[in-house]
Amino acid sequence: MINFFSKYEREGFISFLSDFLPEDVKFYSQPLDLPKDFHFFLKATLLSEIKNLNDLKIIEIEHNTSIDKKITLSREIFRLMSTFSFSNALVILNSENSSNYRFSFVYSSLEWKSDKSVKKVFSEPKKLSYLLGEGIKQYTPKQQLINRGKIKNFNDLKSRFNIEIVTNEFFDKFNVLYQKLLKFFS
Repeated sequence: MINFFSKYEREGFISFLSDFLPEDVKFYSQPLDLPKDFHFFLKATLLSEIKNLNDLKIIEIEHNTSIDKKITLSREIFRLMSTFSFSNALVILNSENSSNYRFSFVYSSLEWKSDKSVKKVFSEPKKLSYLLGEGIKQYTPKQQLINRGKIKNFNDLKSRFNIEIVTNEFFDKFNVLYQKLLKFFS
């Protein structure tokens, strides 16, 4: 089982992804040829494609900036996805300079801007993301990514990264405990 407290290590993470994703997932290592104007991404590697999850790509990105620069990294992810015409991806952002890494879900949809124009809109990877590595809190990533088992479909995948669902689950459990305490002190 993966230890989300550890620094990123590809083989261990692929082992976790094998347990997390559908049975038919196959892994490989295909470098993506980044254009020179990607200033923060040192290299990107396509690790898998899963057709039955809306052509989901799994991308490992090594960057040279702080993991805290979420907006900068998000913009670069959008550019990468547009450059390679990817619509949906699980992105692993890691840096040799940090003991933390980010595991994000990014998806896109088409939105009508007018009667004649359509624009591709991306989700916010900083919101649909887990900060992992040394010193992080493990409860939510373990609950959402391990304890709930394999991904069943694309909507299930979206729900694993949905912060509102996690927050609602927390408050539901908190409410149950609160009700028990009320009975105890009544």
